[in-house]
Formats: sequence, structure tokens, C-alpha cells
Amino acid sequence: MEIALAALANDANVASDGNLNLLGIFDTIGASGFPVRHPTMAFAFRVRFEYDDQNKAKRLDIRLLNQDGKVLFNAKAQIQVGTIPPGQFVHANQILFLRGTEFAGEGRYRFRIEGAGKEPHDTVFQVVKVRR
Repeated sequence: MEIALAALANDANVASDGNLNLLGIFDTIGASGFPVRHPTMAFAFRVRFEYDDQNKAKRLDIRLLNQDGKVLFNAKAQIQVGTIPPGQFVHANQILFLRGTEFAGEGRYRFRIEGAGKEPHDTVFQVVKVRR
């Protein structure tokens, strides 16, 4: 199991052919003051499973953390992996929509994906103060 792709975007969806579509990928949120609520965002990621992962249930923990490690959002997913022929792989797309997420101040934030005994995967973004 490997995180093949992870991004923060304005919107995301999965097409009927299984393609993961991302619209407006970003890594910075600007705010004129704090605390600030970000109206909507999508955290999308794609997990690749190999032959050794087949016919198993894989559990993932997804957290949004501030720079001090405080959990702002937590979700769990369980993906049932089917049969994978030798030499091939399969993907599973996941999208989390967050609305009205509050950020107390400037700093680096991250979405952390953990699961199946693998190293955590972090998608880092920043919240900065902007002058208007």
C-alpha cells in the first residue's frame, strides 16, 4: 500500500471511469485576521495497492493537524482490497470535503494519512496573514 497522490483542492470528484479529478489545487490559505473559517476544501488522495495487499481490509486514519500537533479533524476509512494479479496494481480514490474549517492562526498545517503499518504520509499547507 502506498499513497500515490494527495492534494488539497477547491473541489474534487471521481469520474465514472475511476479517474480522480482535482480542481484548484492549493497549498496556501490567506486570511486578513484570525481565527478564520475556510469555506470549503477537498482533501483528495489515491492509494495504490500491490499484489501483496490483495484480499485484505486496509484501515486508514486521516487527521488534520496544526503546527503543534493538535488534531483539528479526524476521519477513518476502511478499504477492502480485492484480487490483484501478479505484477499489477489497483487504486482506490478517497475524497474528504471540509466545510467551515477554523484556523486559529498562521502556521503550517498538515493532513496526515496513517495505516497498514506504513510510514505516515503528510500533505503540508500553510495559513498566512495577508494585507487587504
